[in-house]
Amino acid sequence: MSQLHLSGESSGSIPLVFPVPKAEIQGAPLAIHLHVHIGADVMKIMQPLATAARGTDAPEPTAREPVIGTIASEPSELAGDIAAFEHYMLHMRQKKPKSVANYVGMLRQGCRIMGWTRRSQITFEAFTQYASQQTWGRATRSVHVSCWRSFSTWLKASGKTPTDALVGVQRPMGIKHKGARAATTEEARRIIAYCVKW
Repeated sequence: MSQLHLSGESSGSIPLVFPVPKAEIQGAPLAIHLHVHIGADVMKIMQPLATAARGTDAPEPTAREPVIGTIASEPSELAGDIAAFEHYMLHMRQKKPKSVANYVGMLRQGCRIMGWTRRSQITFEAFTQYASQQTWGRATRSVHVSCWRSFSTWLKASGKTPTDALVGVQRPMGIKHKGARAATTEEARRIIAYCVKW
């Protein structure tokens, strides 16, 4: 391997050096010489483009000081509780991973928006304030209420809080969550009779 040098004589030239393979021609290596000259007119065009890419008032990029280390904060009390609640829902309640992930996302979102880090901050009044600030539809609001009520019930059941702070929070009226069920014998007979008829 040999090296290919790209350089110019003007102040705006950019030297480039990278390896290129040798080509054997009649036993002698092939030498490639390429001279690229960047004229003043080209530099005048390139400079405004570089400035625009950084921003009109952005200063010239400067080297940053090396990062010695970072300061990591300890996990909050609620962060640990949410992780334990996630484990409980997955392994004890046998909930679907996607459903649990949605619940965990809702809990973390509420804590992030309201700045909650301790269990004592989750109260009926605090959650009511949080929910009233959101632009959820009725169905979405109902899911969030169910999520937080389940979490609050688990906090009490696991001994982390003396009471269920959100026991009085109600879902929006008109939203029912019956879930799927098997058809009764009479319902199955009517369905079969209808199909036979047609």
